[in-house]
Order: sequence, then structure tokens, then C-alpha cells
Amino acid sequence: MYLSLRNDLSKNISIILSLMFVSAGALYCASDFKPVGVDELLFSSKPSSRVGCNESDSRYVAPTDSDPYKVSISFSGAAFCFPYHLGVAAYLQENYYLSKVRFIGASAGAMASTLLACDVDIAKDVIGTKVKSDGTWNVTNDDSWLDKIYGKLKNKSTGVYFNIANVMRDNPLPQITDDFNEQATDRATFSLTNISSWWPRNERVNQFTSRKELIDYVLGSCHIPWLVNGSFSTLVDGQRYIDGWFTDGQPVFNAKTIKVHTYMGSIWSIAPFSWNSLYGTTSMSRNRGIYRDGYMYAKSQGDIANGLWEPLKEFRKKCK
Repeated sequence: MYLSLRNDLSKNISIILSLMFVSAGALYCASDFKPVGVDELLFSSKPSSRVGCNESDSRYVAPTDSDPYKVSISFSGAAFCFPYHLGVAAYLQENYYLSKVRFIGASAGAMASTLLACDVDIAKDVIGTKVKSDGTWNVTNDDSWLDKIYGKLKNKSTGVYFNIANVMRDNPLPQITDDFNEQATDRATFSLTNISSWWPRNERVNQFTSRKELIDYVLGSCHIPWLVNGSFSTLVDGQRYIDGWFTDGQPVFNAKTIKVHTYMGSIWSIAPFSWNSLYGTTSMSRNRGIYRDGYMYAKSQGDIANGLWEPLKEFRKKCK
């Protein structure tokens, strides 16, 4: 009874917060969705079209034609639908060699980008779930990182709300070792909203000097005001940040960047209050269902000619 009442309350709170935060984000980044200027991010010295963008920040080094990465994949913000990105990422790990792929993400997309850049086994270690070809799934590890995180959140009076960032910070994924900041540097890029000045501006970060700094920037990109830890912003390296979705929710390097957002190809993909849902519960069954949805969509694109993963075709693993 308690859990039912708590989740009903959480759902109502999330609907209100969705209206507040998503509307605010739309006001901040309205110009960001104009279909112009994406190539400038790589090939031009002209200012980016991103809101208040600071391209000269020392934490960001823009990719060049001479770097070793041949394909870029962008993961959008997703709030508590983040397991969808994990499902897409797990499919990619199973079916493609990704050593020549770079990743860029905002909010929950920053999390997926980090895990892929650090070659963490998402299906086994992060969510402990194997998706079958028919869309059903098996729980292969009920002691996975997310199982542990959500197990701790169940003991919190407000569930995932106001707690999730601190619980993740206090219980980091063991597979993200001390030297993984070097592996993530250049290969993983995060979109954040810097609010240290009078007007919010977007920043990108892909240079990390320590494991702690890598985690701090990931959580900074994921910082939905108040909702994730009860604070309006998060402090990293002397700067205050909120969720990167507000100023660049689908960051790209150029027009060829593969873009992934939740429930692509669905009617929900055009409804921001659905695909960027702030509705979160402590149910791992729900998380696994969303994870399955992401995996199956990624699979559907990999099974067709000229699908979303066409730029990765030379990296496709051979069937066993």
C-alpha cells in the first residue's frame, strides 16, 4: 500500500515537474532546433548555434578529420527513460566493433556515452538483462549495478526523487576504474548547461583528468534541478551546471552524426512529455521493460538495409 501511494504521488509530482522543466528547457533552447549550422561544429570557426555556447573551453577539444574515430553516435536526454539508451547501447556492443566510434550525449545520454566509451558490459554489469530475439528477456544478474542502486532507492521515503544522483555517486559502477578517464577522453563528449553567469550557456566536455572528474561531469550533465538530489545545480571544477538537455538536448558533431532518442519511430517520439519523461519509480521490472524497448528498436534498425546503423556496417560483427 505504501509503495503504491508513494508511486502515485511521485507520478503526479513528475507530471508537474515535467511541465515546468521541459517548458523551461524549450524556452532556453528554442533556437537550438533550427536545422542549420550543424557542420559548423566540426568544420567552421564560426560561432556555434547552440545557446551561449563556449567552444573555447579547455575541457572540450573538437574532433578533427585526422582523429581515429570514423563514426559518431549521439544520445539525447531521456530522464528516467534512460534504460532505453542502455538497451540501444547493449545492442551496439553485441553486434558491432566500436573502437572507432565516438559518443556524445546530453543528460541520460551522457551516461550511455560514458559506458560505451569505457567498454563496460552493459547487459551483464549495468542492468543484468539478456534480451531475446522475440522481445522477451532473462534476468542474468540480479546483483547488477542498477539492481543495487534501485534497491537502495526503495528504502528512501521519496524513492528515486531527490536521491538518485547521490546514491549513484556514493555507489559508482565498479567497472569504471581509476584509469577510465583516459579511455573516455576524446571518445566521450557531454553536453552541460553552465549557469554560473547571468545567462545559461551550453558547454561541452571531453577532457577528463581523473575518474572522479569523469563521474562529476556525467552527473552534472544529468542534473535536473532539484529532482535528482534536492539542489538546483551541481558544482564541478568551480562551475555550476544543470541538465545539458536545456541547451543542447541532442548534441551532434556534424550532419552525419547518428542520433538516438527514446522511442524513435513511435508516436511518442513527437511528444516531449512522453519521450523525455520525468516519471521514475523504483521498479526494476519497469526499467528492464524500457531497456528491452531500446534494444528491440536498435535491433530493428540493424536488421534492415539502410537502417540507422548503416554507417557502422563495416564494423558489424560476423554471426557466430
